[in-house]
Amino acid sequence: MKSLILLVTIFSAFSLFSQIKTAEKRIEIELKDGFHGERVYEFDENGFVIASKSEKSETDEIQFRYQRYSTDLVFLDEKYSSIPVGYHEIINYVDEDFIYTLFMDRLGKIIMNQFNAKTAEIRSTIGDLNNNTGIKFLRAYKDHVVIIYVNRKGWFMYNLNLLSGEGNIKPIIIEGVKPNRIEVKNLQFVLETESFYISMNGVISKKIKCFLGQYNLNSEEVGMRTIDQDTDKNFISTSVAALDKKDIIISGTYANRYSTFSTGIYITTMIDEELQSPNFYSYVDLDGFLSYLPESQQKRIENKKERLEDKGKDLEISYNIAMHNIVRCNEDYLFIGEAYYPTYHQETTTKTVNGTTSTQYKQVFDGYQYTHAVIAKFNKKGELLWSQCFKLNPNEKPKYVERYIRIAGQKQNSIKLVFAIGSQIFGKEFDFDGNIISEETAEINGLSENDDVKSSNSKIVYWYDQYFLSYGYQRIKNKIDSDTKRNRQVIFVNKIKFE
Repeated sequence: MKSLILLVTIFSAFSLFSQIKTAEKRIEIELKDGFHGERVYEFDENGFVIASKSEKSETDEIQFRYQRYSTDLVFLDEKYSSIPVGYHEIINYVDEDFIYTLFMDRLGKIIMNQFNAKTAEIRSTIGDLNNNTGIKFLRAYKDHVVIIYVNRKGWFMYNLNLLSGEGNIKPIIIEGVKPNRIEVKNLQFVLETESFYISMNGVISKKIKCFLGQYNLNSEEVGMRTIDQDTDKNFISTSVAALDKKDIIISGTYANRYSTFSTGIYITTMIDEELQSPNFYSYVDLDGFLSYLPESQQKRIENKKERLEDKGKDLEISYNIAMHNIVRCNEDYLFIGEAYYPTYHQETTTKTVNGTTSTQYKQVFDGYQYTHAVIAKFNKKGELLWSQCFKLNPNEKPKYVERYIRIAGQKQNSIKLVFAIGSQIFGKEFDFDGNIISEETAEINGLSENDDVKSSNSKIVYWYDQYFLSYGYQRIKNKIDSDTKRNRQVIFVNKIKFE
C-alpha cells in the first residue's frame, strides 16, 4: 500500500459569531504506487474508504482497490476486485453502508460491485443490458439495484437482485406517450413505502406533462399519475417523501413556461392514491431570496415587481435549484435547495482560406456559479409556513451539479446545516419557527508552516457528529523541515472538528 505520513495540528479559528475550537488531524498518502483515480467516500462512524484502480495490467484484468480507514485516520485494510479489460466504470452510488459501482462493456454486459464499508466484503454480480446504452440513474435499496438507461428504443429499467443474481429489464411506459417522447428526470427510493419512484416528462399533443410512476422492489408498476394535471406550470424537478406507509408528499421546482430554469417551488400530497391540488410559491415571494444581491439591485427588482403588480402581472425570476431530498421535521417538512446558474466565456478563432478571412465564435461552458440557498418549511397541506435564504458563493465553479449543504444534526425543535467553501466551514442552526439560533464559521489549514503548496485540488465534506473530512491532491515543497520529503505528491485527508 501507499506509505502514510501522519501530521497532527491543533489550533483555534476566529469566528464572526463565537470562538470555535477546531482540532485537525492530517494524513498524507504518497502517490505513484501503480494505482490512480483515488476517490474518498465517507461513512459516518465507520470511517472512510479510498477507492482507486490499477494503472496497467499485465493480464486481462484491471484491479480496483478499496482501502478502509478508521475515524482516527488509521489504515485498517484493503481489498481488491478484478474487472476484465474491456469493462469501463460507468456510474457510482453510495448509501450509508455500501459503495455500488457499475462496470459495462461495449455490448451492454455489466458487472455490479457492492463494497461493504463495515465488513470490507465485496460482492460482484453480473448482468446483461443486451446492447450499448446510456446509463442515467443508479439507486440501491438493501440488495436491490435499479438502473435507468436509454437507447434508440426508449427508456428502460433494469432491476438486479444482488442476492440471487437475477436481473430483469422492463420498458418505462406511459400510456398514450410514445417511447421516444419520454424523458426520465429522477429516480428515488422511499423506504417507508418500500417502493421506488420515477419522475419523468412525457409529450402529449405537443405539450410536456410531468408524470410520477411508483414501482415495487420487483419493478412492477404500482401506479402512474400526472402530477401537473390542470395546471399551466412546467414542473422542472420532483422529490418524494413519505407521509406514512402509503401516502406521500411531493415537492419540486416549476416554471411558468417550458424552460430549463425554474421560477418557484411547488408542493402537493398524494392521500389514498388521490393527488391533491399543488400549491405554488414564486421565488420572489420567499423571504430574503434576493438578499445575496447588492441592496441597489434588490431595490430595482422590488420596484419592478411593484410596477408589474400595478398592471396585474407577476414578476418572474429564473434560477436553477439543486434540490435535496425532502426532510421531515415532526409533523411538517423542509425543502432545501441551492441556487446556481451556468457561466460561459466566448472564444474567437480566425481562419484565412483562399485569401478570405472568416471569424468564428464559440461559447464555452465554464461551470456552475452557486449563489445562495433556500430552506422552507411546509405542512402536510402544502402550505408555506416560513422560508429563509443565505449566501453560498463557493470559490469554485463545478462542471456538474453539486450539493454543498449537509445536515449536521436534527433535534426535536431545530436543524443544523453546514457547508464548506474553500478553506472555511460554515454552520447555521434554524429552529422550526424559521429563526436562526446560531451561526458559526471556522478557517482550516493543517499544513506545516514550512510547506509550500505548488498545486492543490481539494474538497471539504461533512462527515459525522461535529467532524468534517477535507481531502484532495497536493504537490508540496519543503526545504526546511528535516522530517519530511523535500518534494512530495500526496493525497491528503484532514479530520476537522467543528464545535
